[in-house]
Amino acid sequence: MNDLAKMISEARYKRLLSAVGSDDRAERLFLLDNRLSQELNGLLRIFEFSFRNAINDHYCHQLGDQWLKDSIIKDGCFTQAKTRTTKIMIEDAICKCATKEEKEIHNYDSKNILQFMLNKSDVCDNNSILTKLSLGFWRYLFAKTQFNVCGGTLLNIFNHPPTKFNSQYLFDEALEHIVNARNRIAHLEPICIRKEKHMYIPTGENGKKCYEYIDEVLGYLPYGNSYSKFNSSSKNILAICEDIDYLYKSCYFPKKSTTT
Repeated sequence: MNDLAKMISEARYKRLLSAVGSDDRAERLFLLDNRLSQELNGLLRIFEFSFRNAINDHYCHQLGDQWLKDSIIKDGCFTQAKTRTTKIMIEDAICKCATKEEKEIHNYDSKNILQFMLNKSDVCDNNSILTKLSLGFWRYLFAKTQFNVCGGTLLNIFNHPPTKFNSQYLFDEALEHIVNARNRIAHLEPICIRKEKHMYIPTGENGKKCYEYIDEVLGYLPYGNSYSKFNSSSKNILAICEDIDYLYKSCYFPKKSTTT
């Protein structure tokens, strides 16, 4: 077993090796994937801050400054059976706002901690809660039920989006791809390979699509024209994706040598 396999686990290394066929290429693919993950992670941070805050600003204006807490109490928009998962995610976020001492006082009982925190408005406010919610939560606000129970107005966070830019497109396509890429990076999974039947194939498509969807969604937010000033990753991301695709071609479509 080589050093890289020891570092990242033999199972993960075998996926890279099966995708490119040799140790040298597997190490090259790992380095490219690592660079791509680093570049995308910086862009994902900008996206998550911007997207989350745009939604929060909209619902604070539409539903009230404490809309997250209000949505899970009696007659709140997420108290129905179909939005139970969303309600639980908010409840978990509220419990995370408790200090270690507060959790100990309530014997780490989540129901008691939740009730205590709901009554602690001076500390557990909307801004504290939203920082504890995942990108997956914000994506789910565009799911059909969640979108409708909050009034069906969330698309108003975008400036003059194209016709295809509806809640279904965002939930099922753009945001799903962004969240999946973000989760793979967070869990140290490679984003530069895809599985086809029983084979692993190197591809820059996943990284490229993630970048394109982020660029598209941010571009229609009110401050979309400004985000490029804080994004130095775009050229690097696309260049790395091209290198991964070149590695794929060199593995599966090697140039034939010519003889004179």
